[in-house]
This record gives sequence, structure tokens and C-alpha cells, in this order.
Amino acid sequence: MIGLFNECFPPVMDGVSITVYNLAQQFYNAGEEVSVITPSCPGLRSADYPFDLYTYFSLPVPIRPPYRCGMPFLDLKFQRTLEEVKFDVVHAHSPFSDAAHRQQ
Repeated sequence: MIGLFNECFPPVMDGVSITVYNLAQQFYNAGEEVSVITPSCPGLRSADYPFDLYTYFSLPVPIRPPYRCGMPFLDLKFQRTLEEVKFDVVHAHSPFSDAAHRQQ
């Protein structure tokens, strides 16, 4: 199982979202088990994707719409669900928080 962890995913449209979507789609098309793990976002529906999509609690970032600040540590249902998933490979994208720190 491949886990793609990132801070945004469509419907947020930026380079990371598109790249992670394309990567997940290519893994899926190649017959790999792949899951995307990302903060919840209005308009994001797991039924729109052929691969597994796990979301966790998030709040909007007031100074950076449409980005969300994910808070998986506050989402107990998500934590329980993710504990049962056995990842062989984990890949993480996290440019948003890095960029936010550089702007301060």
C-alpha cells in the first residue's frame, strides 16, 4: 500500500494538488494499492476518485484561501481508521506550511 500524504488536494488547484492527484492516478492505473491522505476541504468527495482518499479535520487558513490547516490530532475517527492501514511506502508533500513560515 502506498500512502500519499499532502496538505492540499483538488478541489484546491495548485502544483502539489495536481501532482499528487496525477501520481495517485498513475499508481492506481498500474495496479498498485494507493491512498491519498489530506485535510478535509469543502467540495472534496472520496467518491470522485478510484483510489482511497482519507481526510481529517481541518480549518480554513484566513490569510490563504482556499488552503486549510489540517489537524489530524483532533480527529479521533481518522486516527482510528489510519491505524488500520498498513503502508509499505509513504510519500509526503508539505510545501504550504513551509511557505507560510517563510512569509512571516
